[in-house]
Amino acid sequence: MIVMNTLFLLAPEVAGGFGDKTVIANQERLKQGLDKRPDVTHLEYVFEDWLGDELLTSTPCYILTEPLAAKVRMSDLQGFDLSPLEVSTSAVFSQLHPKGLSLPEFVSLRPSGQAIIGPELTVLDWSGDDFCLGERGELVISTKCLRILNLGQLKNCEIIPLVLNPNS
Repeated sequence: MIVMNTLFLLAPEVAGGFGDKTVIANQERLKQGLDKRPDVTHLEYVFEDWLGDELLTSTPCYILTEPLAAKVRMSDLQGFDLSPLEVSTSAVFSQLHPKGLSLPEFVSLRPSGQAIIGPELTVLDWSGDDFCLGERGELVISTKCLRILNLGQLKNCEIIPLVLNPNS
């Protein structure tokens, strides 16, 4: 039985990565080791393949199919922003799908909550939001959020229960 304040670490399908049009605002700070994760202000997601999941990643960025994003919008979930992104396909994608594979519309999911994950998958601190980012860009979600996301296809997404520190 899952209690209401259980949190989960999600490792979604990686169907592609950053395209040339992706803009990372803190590129210099990353090179200098001052920041731990990229601050992506514009995302071009280039598909290499797609197994059908409705939540995808190229860490620390996450994207949702528009149908699943609509369910998230209609919910009372907290701690996220949904915005447009550019989607393209690579030469590898064309080789893997010579007869074509139609991709649905996707939107960018930007979690605004924060979670700090410590040893043994313990949550040391949590903002209380349904969508959170860990210090290295990990996606951490609430039980309520998992129920909504499970309305879509997540067959290739690893879902790892976290131990919630009673002080967080």
